[in-house]
Amino acid sequence: MQHIMKKTIQNDLTQKYSKATIATHWLTALLILILFPLGKYMERIEPSGKMGLITIHAVLGIIVFVLTIVYGNNFHIIVGMCSKAHIWCNSIII
Repeated sequence: MQHIMKKTIQNDLTQKYSKATIATHWLTALLILILFPLGKYMERIEPSGKMGLITIHAVLGIIVFVLTIVYGNNFHIIVGMCSKAHIWCNSIII
């Protein structure tokens, strides 16, 4: 009689990722799910009523961008971009 051993697959994401990274992931997902419908809604309203929504949309978009860069471990991409576009990055940083 053979013993068949079951291999238990554990997918505990907290062992791979910190709680901050998981929270950032879900916050980013939530913000993106808010941004797309907000953008579509703004297409249908008059320009006079858009200014407040455009500001909210821009701020939320910047937050998503910053969260993606900082917590996405993509900082090396920014450094690479700066080495290729040295003048442009210096004007932003300074």
